[in-house]
Amino acid sequence: MRPISPQALASLLSNAGVTPASATRAADSERTLGSGAKEPLEAVRFDKAGRGAMSPAELRVAIDKAADANGIPDDKRIRAKWHTLYRHLIDSESGGQPDVIQGVKDVNMSGATIGDGGPANAARGLCQVVPGTFKAYHVAGTSDNIFEPVANIAASSSFASGLIGVW
Repeated sequence: MRPISPQALASLLSNAGVTPASATRAADSERTLGSGAKEPLEAVRFDKAGRGAMSPAELRVAIDKAADANGIPDDKRIRAKWHTLYRHLIDSESGGQPDVIQGVKDVNMSGATIGDGGPANAARGLCQVVPGTFKAYHVAGTSDNIFEPVANIAASSSFASGLIGVW
């Protein structure tokens, strides 16, 4: 194996969207494989982060943590497919913005306006999960906040896995 120059490494990381801050967060986080157990919630929190779109590196970390929480094997091929699937879903549903509340008028756009400014039943977060689905498919060990990226992705994948019988 040949060594890579610091400049070439910096260029590769930059092109992948890795910043010093996101690399530090990823290095400081513990990656433990969860059971994927559903942990239905009594109540959902609706606390927006107050930020814009997540970087590709931040999304990568969030998707991996959600996969870990769901007990998805840490196999390169499986994770690559998982990342492709969830990046497409997140790009389509929220543009990578964790604080997004559903903007399309459909059956979910109902209920009284709540503290986050959206209708009670509107879809929220990166994967546009409705509160009832988030409550029912919440994954043990993740936040009870529907806007928290890892919890939102984990609940979405728990729901999808239950529908199609895969991780």
